[in-house]
Amino acid sequence: MTLASLGFVTIPTALAAQSAPVIDTIIVERHDVFTAEQAAGSGFFRTMNALHVQTHSFVVRRELLFAVGDPYDQTLIEETARNLRRLEIFSDIAIDSVTANGRFTVIVRTQDGWSTSPQISFQVASDGNLTYNLGVTEGNLVGTANLVHAAYRKDVDRTALDLATKLDRVLGPNINFAGQYENFSDGRTFNYLAGDPFRLMEDRAEFVIEGESTNRRMLQYRATATSLDTNAVQRRASLVMATGGWALSTSPSHYWRIGGGVFLRNERFVDTTLTASTEDSVTGAVSAFIEWRSTRFLTMERFNGLGSEDIDISTFVHLGVAHTPDTYGYDQNGWGPIVKLAGTVLLPNGFLTGAVEGHGIFDSNGLDSGLVEVRLTAGFKPGDRHATVVHAQAGAMEGQTPGSEFDLGFVRAPRSWEPHSFVGTRSVWATAEHKFFVADALLGLFGFALAGFIDYGGAWYPDQDARFGGNVGIGIRAGSALGTVARTGRIDVGYRFGDGVGQGNRWVFSVGAGWVFGGGRDPSCIPASHQVRYRCRGRF
Repeated sequence: MTLASLGFVTIPTALAAQSAPVIDTIIVERHDVFTAEQAAGSGFFRTMNALHVQTHSFVVRRELLFAVGDPYDQTLIEETARNLRRLEIFSDIAIDSVTANGRFTVIVRTQDGWSTSPQISFQVASDGNLTYNLGVTEGNLVGTANLVHAAYRKDVDRTALDLATKLDRVLGPNINFAGQYENFSDGRTFNYLAGDPFRLMEDRAEFVIEGESTNRRMLQYRATATSLDTNAVQRRASLVMATGGWALSTSPSHYWRIGGGVFLRNERFVDTTLTASTEDSVTGAVSAFIEWRSTRFLTMERFNGLGSEDIDISTFVHLGVAHTPDTYGYDQNGWGPIVKLAGTVLLPNGFLTGAVEGHGIFDSNGLDSGLVEVRLTAGFKPGDRHATVVHAQAGAMEGQTPGSEFDLGFVRAPRSWEPHSFVGTRSVWATAEHKFFVADALLGLFGFALAGFIDYGGAWYPDQDARFGGNVGIGIRAGSALGTVARTGRIDVGYRFGDGVGQGNRWVFSVGAGWVFGGGRDPSCIPASHQVRYRCRGRF
């Protein structure tokens, strides 16, 4: 049962067209994981409520973009709801208003999601490769919207102990801190971030320091139709980047920002098959940017997962320049562009988003290193319980760090192939999926959808012929009805075809994580909620 089903609805946009009333009172109503009506009929639900620490009122109030005495602004109401959903601790959010005795009151109602999440998951590739994750994540520590995480996991190539935390507004009213330590079977990595990031459209400034310390094995793959060769490279690195940004103009619907950063890198790669070692490479780079954004969101229900989610359909332009001077350790001076573009066209019952992302460094010898990716995503809601997605993307890279190559199969399309079936510095792939959501909250705990899908794509190196493979199949998408993010797991049966590693047309079974479409990103590059920052590709 959701807040909407209890009659709690958002303020209609028609109210914004009227003369704006002045807010006299703000009421925050917080609801536990299960409503009083649900808990009254189930001892199990009452127990879960008793074990859960309800989100404190101050957590909700600090996200509000309006105050007593302000004129009512529908745009700020909608952005407030998005900010609350972005915390990923609520299963439902509603903002309503009433006028009584001449007083205009805004009521913010939240319903907590179940924030203590046992991390018990596994994935099975078509070759029987088993990966798993065993641990626990608390995403709303004692009701403060802070996160702690601990898990032991087995990835495709290694095992790891994973410890992480995210602390919001510590050491001051706006300071964030995030840290993640991963102790791998073949090395370790520590990532951190601290500072005051942009949170809202109308924020005026940002300053963030982030870094990485790592000593671990990186694996480079070279796949053919008959074999998968592996080269192990030991990476030792200490990276620090400081970035700052300032808003030239802001409003609830758009902004202009400028900024820049300094990037320091002490890094060494050692081929483990060789006895000789290379010297540390200490380098530095600087960058500057200008950015414009016109903000729009679609709030969709039963699209990527159960419940409501915000699909970013903003128009976004980020233009920057990077400089790698020889005085900072490079062989010669280098300059290059940094470009990020995204835009959306609204369609009947859906949207079409295009995105381009690229960067490069050029010196007197030409292109030293670079990356470009182009992505197109079309999403449709042909019915209340139906969702259809068509996605395609292509990319190319040069001179990137070992282990950052395009790597398709299993966790990326084509999903019915084994991990590392298609690897290289050139890549093209596409997917289409239709879901029918059968149930939202069986026993009040979980829901599922039936899905049909088709994938096709490949990755290769420039000295190889392009190789492609595909699959078509059906599956189940399942998720928690108490969850706070629109993600599901998947169980698939697919028929695969093409010339990947282990080629052969045959039916295969696989279990894995569902993908998240929308916002102009790679849908299969989904960060765990405890990671320090969303990253799919390396920096320049």
